[in-house]
Amino acid sequence: MSELAVAKKKLDVRITLSNGTPINGALFVALRGTTPHDPVKQLLEDSTPFLPFLPKRGKKVKLIARSHIACVTLPDEAREEADLIRSGLPPVRCTLVTEGVTLREVNLYPQKGRKNQRLTDLLNQNDPFLIGFRNNKKVWIRRDSILTAHESGAK
Repeated sequence: MSELAVAKKKLDVRITLSNGTPINGALFVALRGTTPHDPVKQLLEDSTPFLPFLPKRGKKVKLIARSHIACVTLPDEAREEADLIRSGLPPVRCTLVTEGVTLREVNLYPQKGRKNQRLTDLLNQNDPFLIGFRNNKKVWIRRDSILTAHESGAK
């Protein structure tokens, strides 16, 4: 491997496009380096307009426009959400309506050290993607694809 190459791993995901079309397949994310990071968020926030995606029923990599991704879901991240719950961070349970899909019962968590954030605080952060959990699955939601949001009550 050359010095410029970055080690990557294949990560199975479900991408929902802004028109509501779900597609299953894999993203290729950088392996964790010495600093903690979220490789999916890093990939989604890259400045290039397209990202490589391998459809589940395909052998050829396709390119997807980042601007048309409403959300990305990982198969099972229950352990990570359990760690957030144990840390004492109360989730904001909400329903988000994007351009193509309605996500019900999404748990959004405040930033560490900011326990009393409301939904408006979470939605008004500067990050292009919200990260939440739904049915034990980690979900990245493109903030500018959200049309409406409301709190759904405590879990």
